[in-house]
Amino acid sequence: MSGKDVMALISPTITKAMTASKAMTITAIINPVRILAFARRISSSSYFLFFFIVPHLRRHYFISYKNIVNKLSVNIDKCSRHDIITTSVAQQQLRKNEEVIIMPPRVKFSREEIIAAALDIVRRGGMAALTARSLAAELGSSAKPVFGLFENMQEVQDEVVRAANAEYQSFLRAEMMRGAYPPYKASGMAYIAFARQEKELFKLLFMRDRTEEDSETEDESIDGIIALISRNTGLSNEDARLFHLEMWIFVHGIATMIVTGYLDWEEEYVSRTLTDVYEGLKARWCGGNGK
Repeated sequence: MSGKDVMALISPTITKAMTASKAMTITAIINPVRILAFARRISSSSYFLFFFIVPHLRRHYFISYKNIVNKLSVNIDKCSRHDIITTSVAQQQLRKNEEVIIMPPRVKFSREEIIAAALDIVRRGGMAALTARSLAAELGSSAKPVFGLFENMQEVQDEVVRAANAEYQSFLRAEMMRGAYPPYKASGMAYIAFARQEKELFKLLFMRDRTEEDSETEDESIDGIIALISRNTGLSNEDARLFHLEMWIFVHGIATMIVTGYLDWEEEYVSRTLTDVYEGLKARWCGGNGK
């Protein structure tokens, strides 16, 4: 088959496509890849392919030799007699080497996100596990975003302590609102339950050296509890504070023994023990046997 015969065969199709759209491009009805494949199958002559078919494509489709030869020929050998390469695929092949890959911007983190990631690390492995490297790994980033928002790791650790305390306060409120126990007993049961469920956070909050700031905060936080004991027992605020201190020695002792693995008491047994201790203290302080 001569070159003229080939053009006579494909020209009506090309003309039809050009008529359908004045601005004929690669997105038109005719697929340049299919034309090239057809020419390749019917003629082994490279002269025919590159000097007869290609110029025709260039005139009507505004495609450069480089685009045709380098970007479309990879598909020609894959074409069979019944293969049809869709226009969308052809478009992708044309653009493949011309597209500029734009890397996404570096991920930025807020202080809250960094603190939350640090808290998760401490929850799993304690404060000793929190380092710049481990925090960067938790964030899936480098350490640079961390030190762009925090002066140093000590500041991160301080924020983690505050976040852990907020977790405990939220846990305490939820347990007291549950209504399973009287309010004062509920606070003790919640303390022990937190120790069981959040061992590392409990250690961080209640098994570390106390600071002056910690003492001041605790004094303010127990004022409501002292008032509650005073109402329930008729004790003065001063005596109610001492009552609470004695009671809390038992509560804290049970919690720390659970955290360190010395005890594994069920909730029911813990509840019964706290009731016994409370009633004993109440009898001593309010029944004339104590003080």
